[in-house]
Amino acid sequence: MFYENLKKFVIGYICLGVERLTKAGEDPVQWLKRYGGRTPLVHLKDMTTDGEKFLAELGTGGVNLDGVLNQGDQSNVEWFVVEQDRSRRSLLESIEISMNYLKNKQLITN
Repeated sequence: MFYENLKKFVIGYICLGVERLTKAGEDPVQWLKRYGGRTPLVHLKDMTTDGEKFLAELGTGGVNLDGVLNQGDQSNVEWFVVEQDRSRRSLLESIEISMNYLKNKQLITN
């Protein structure tokens, strides 16, 4: 029974990385629509719009985060996982920018 449940979860669900999809030229919103109901986790990251496409704080880059967040409700996303691997800013400044973006979207409260 355990193996069957694990197999169903591993094979049946995916965790989309929206920054990676965007970097590859894909539209993460379309992926959410295509795999709606099978994406309980979405990895939220942003990236710069220059040629380097470096990691950026949420809401400051070129990833269609607003579209992803809006589609997330329709696609039954349960968790948005936020991670900042690297930043050109200080750690605290980076956290503050991304937290303010999430607060403005009313995804977190003080």
